[in-house]
Amino acid sequence: MTIIQTLFKISYNLVNNKWRAYLPFILIFTFHPNLYANNLSSVNHLTNVSKIIQDKQGFIWLAGQQGLTRFDNNESITFSSSNQQWPLAYTWLHDVAKFQKKLLVATEGNGLWQFDPKTGNTSPVLTQIKNKSIYNITVFSGIYFINVPNSLYRFDPKTGISTLIKDNIVIRSIVHTNKYLYVSTKEGLYRLSKNNKKLNLVIKNSITAMSPLSTQIIFSTKKDIYSLNDDGVQLKINHKNKIYALTADNNNENFFTINDKGKIGKYSGKTLATLPHNYPDTSPAYIRSMLHDNSGVLWLVSNKGIIQLNENTLKNYSKTFELARNANEIALLENQLIIGSYGLGLQNFKAPVFNDKTNNVFSSKGLKITDLLTHNSHLYIATFDGLWIYNLTNNQVKKVNFSNNNKLLLKLTTKDNKLYIATNYHGFYVYDLKSKKIINHVSKDDGLSSNEVLDILPLNNGDIWLTTTTGIDVYYNTTGIVKNILVPGPNKAVSLIYADNKIFAATLGDGIFAFNLQGEALHHFAKGIRFTYMQKIDGEIWAPARPGLYRFNPKNYKLSMVPNTEVYSFVGSSQIKDNNLYLPHYAGVLAVQLKKTKTFNSKIYISRTNISGKQYLLNKSINTKTANDVVGLSLTSLDYRNGIKKQFKYRINNGIWNKVQGSQLTLTGLSSGIYNVEIMGTNSLGQWSSNHAYTQVIVAYPWYWTPQIRIFYLILMFLLIAITFWLLFLRTRSISKIHKLLTLNIQSRGKSATTVSHNLTMAITQLKQNKTKNNEIIELLQESISELNTSSSITEPDNLDGKSLFFALDYLSNYIQKKYHSVLINQISVEENIISRPLQADIYKIVYEAIISATLNGNSRSFTLSLKEHKSKLWLTIQTDNDSFIQFNNKVNFNLPMYYIRQIAKKNNASINTYAQDSEGSQLLMSIPLMNKFI
Repeated sequence: MTIIQTLFKISYNLVNNKWRAYLPFILIFTFHPNLYANNLSSVNHLTNVSKIIQDKQGFIWLAGQQGLTRFDNNESITFSSSNQQWPLAYTWLHDVAKFQKKLLVATEGNGLWQFDPKTGNTSPVLTQIKNKSIYNITVFSGIYFINVPNSLYRFDPKTGISTLIKDNIVIRSIVHTNKYLYVSTKEGLYRLSKNNKKLNLVIKNSITAMSPLSTQIIFSTKKDIYSLNDDGVQLKINHKNKIYALTADNNNENFFTINDKGKIGKYSGKTLATLPHNYPDTSPAYIRSMLHDNSGVLWLVSNKGIIQLNENTLKNYSKTFELARNANEIALLENQLIIGSYGLGLQNFKAPVFNDKTNNVFSSKGLKITDLLTHNSHLYIATFDGLWIYNLTNNQVKKVNFSNNNKLLLKLTTKDNKLYIATNYHGFYVYDLKSKKIINHVSKDDGLSSNEVLDILPLNNGDIWLTTTTGIDVYYNTTGIVKNILVPGPNKAVSLIYADNKIFAATLGDGIFAFNLQGEALHHFAKGIRFTYMQKIDGEIWAPARPGLYRFNPKNYKLSMVPNTEVYSFVGSSQIKDNNLYLPHYAGVLAVQLKKTKTFNSKIYISRTNISGKQYLLNKSINTKTANDVVGLSLTSLDYRNGIKKQFKYRINNGIWNKVQGSQLTLTGLSSGIYNVEIMGTNSLGQWSSNHAYTQVIVAYPWYWTPQIRIFYLILMFLLIAITFWLLFLRTRSISKIHKLLTLNIQSRGKSATTVSHNLTMAITQLKQNKTKNNEIIELLQESISELNTSSSITEPDNLDGKSLFFALDYLSNYIQKKYHSVLINQISVEENIISRPLQADIYKIVYEAIISATLNGNSRSFTLSLKEHKSKLWLTIQTDNDSFIQFNNKVNFNLPMYYIRQIAKKNNASINTYAQDSEGSQLLMSIPLMNKFI
């Protein structure tokens, strides 16, 4: 890495490694402050690697004397007998092969093993081969083909039987196509069909390298490269240098080679024709193996370590001058690139355009060029000493003639034969290129937010957008009114561009803002990137930055970085020539091929899970016992290209997306529950991948809040609600019953009395008309009518009416004997003065309602009342000669006396019980507390 690259890298880290605030229960840490997307330093030192492969998930696996190493573009894990964290029963490996979802590893001295890349578990494959040193392993049509020193075996994993195919053979490599197995040796190339158990020599020549495609193999000898397909068709081309290794491209259609000079070649798999490529050559080294991964990176396993080659569509032209600051500007003049230096005037890029005397005309300040613009074979030059012009027809430089043309200029823009000139201290000028006069001057006095104008953008409707040191201004040409637009953030907006009916403003550190034509902010993206001057090419916007070159779609704002530009810090405006974009930077000019690039949706994985110190490969369903457990997730995006540092976001249970600082996400302090974690990441170009990673964190519940016990709580709650509704239903029916009884009682008494009186009167009338000797009957009926008519005026003894309890009970005994011909015996063994007057009234009401109800509804004729005091309670017992009291506790079928007695008992906190007696009688027992009842 050069000193400049190192400085860029350090400055980038200082700017971008900002602390992020913790979420309430999410802790985020980063351990990878490096700029580059791939941390190759963790594996590039491995010099004794024999084989490299990429598994179906996208991880890179390296087999060698160090063991088995997995590289995820962020960190490496080496499985071996010397690694206590990831232990294996072996270390030295010769080969590794993919089979189904497992890896087969060939060891030195420990036989053949099966390795699970998802768990890190390994198990031996019992091949019954005596020699335990295995050099090559390949699976063809479900059969293992095993190369031990000087012998080739086949092993059937279904039967466990190993069979010797050929001995006294020194094998270099074993590969297969869909139809044949191929074995390369010093003697030549052997082939074996699926059903045949004998090797056949098809090419007699020393094979130096071999690689399979889908239906053919590619192999090389000392002088030639061959293609041999399954149908026997053979092609051959010559080559000059020894080829060390071959590998198919990631589409399995073409192939790459590397020779002993370090030169990379690419060929057509069908025709062996040489194909163009953008991979750089490398220094000479012995290459044991090579791989072209699915992200387009070419891996070389050499005796000097692991080498990674990225496609390079860039060409850098070093252009530095003996100046303190090489902030060069470039322009196209008659299809030739020219340079405007920051102190030496105009300079040639390649072809000579200017002679040695051209810059003699400039003043000392005029040699400091800030911008170049070509218009009709004229080159307009913005300098520290105003505006100058170079005429291509006579090769002369002169100062443009208008008053006060001695200002420090910053930017030039042309539209409709008008030149818009942005100055450092005086706003902007509009210069008419036809009349060669200044036709407008706008400054802070006219409403600009600042006199320092950094960029200027005239639109088709006549409005002029411009950036200043304090924001963005819109000058309405028809009215002369200036509208000031505040740009959020502390950094200046330095570049404006119009695309998709929107204005995009690039800033020196706050990313890019999108505005509508009314000046309303629409979107903010690419935050934290320091941009320079943008350019629109074929509907796409190219945005140079410090460092890196970015491009984005103005419709959807999708941003990506051009590969391998992360080491360049760009200045000034870019130019298009010969389908290349030329961009000046501090050490020269970079040429970038203008071509469409496909978005590579890299696979996003949780490469490693740490649960309170215990490590697991990949992600798993995570179960923690308490909220204090710490869950660490190592995130990776499997794009091995050089590029910007990858970014990650996560969300929990489909909530909002939160940024992850770095590649390590640590979760702790989670309350009990189930958390579904979704993670997204970018590829090496900064594009968000459509592939997401997922995991689930289950934090255990306390014993009283487990899912099982919550089901019990739910059932219990349902039962309580059902019981409550049942009691409310009973209460509703009880109240309805009371209303019906009251209504019926009132109606029945009135109607009964009227009806009986009417009937008795009619009977007397009939008896008198018949003049029979029924005087006694008539007299009895008249007495009944008289009694019926006067009964309503007689007061029922249903309360004490100011009398004592004992007196009232005696009166009640006489009353029911006289009226109902019933007997009431009172057995009272308590002093009357210990019972308060309200309680006496309540006791009498209970006795009255109970006896009257039993008499009228149950035909009782004999009652015994007992009242005694025991343990601060009054015990009231009423016995009768039938079962009148048995239904007393019924909550639905009851009468008004029952209801009155219940209410009185509730009022006095009394308990009521009813009992059936053997002699078909029943008993009502009530206990009434005497606390707070004394007079």
